[in-house]
Parts: sequence; C-alpha cells; structure tokens
Amino acid sequence: MNQKPIADIIKQRMKQLGLNQRSLALKAGLHEDAVRNIMRGRSKHPRLDTAHKIFSILGLNIAQFTVASGGGLSLKENKDVFKVPAAKKGK
Repeated sequence: MNQKPIADIIKQRMKQLGLNQRSLALKAGLHEDAVRNIMRGRSKHPRLDTAHKIFSILGLNIAQFTVASGGGLSLKENKDVFKVPAAKKGK
C-alpha cells in the first residue's frame, strides 16, 4: 500500500484553505507547538483527539487514515476504517 505521511496531507490541505500553523492551531483549540511538532515529524504518534481536531478543521475524514508501520498516521488507500489499537482490559 502506498502511504502518504500525515504532515504532507495536512500541509497540502492547509495550503488549499489558506491556513498557517498558527491559524490551524487556534481554530482547532490546540497549542501551536502541537501542530508544529506534527508538521515537522517530531510527533509521529499524535493523540487521536488531537488528530481529530486538526482533521475536523481541515475537512478531512479520520477514516481515511491509518497507523503506518513506523507508528505515525498516514493516508490509506481503498480502506474505510481507522485502525485504533485495542483498549486494554480493565480500562
């Protein structure tokens, strides 16, 4: 499967919408550092709620993404379910 890194997808969509990192962070209710770290690849494992906030502002559907082999999020092709690690029993 050909996977596109989440940062590339976010950058492309931000450009389409005329957003910068600061404006995206403000609209998503996140600290600018959180967005910057995802964009620079420092945060390869963003929390699901953080990713959801960003995707919501960008008009992206979280079901279009998967956890890549390295643990980061990436766009998946021909799939319609977001893979989330199973919750531990008792939690």
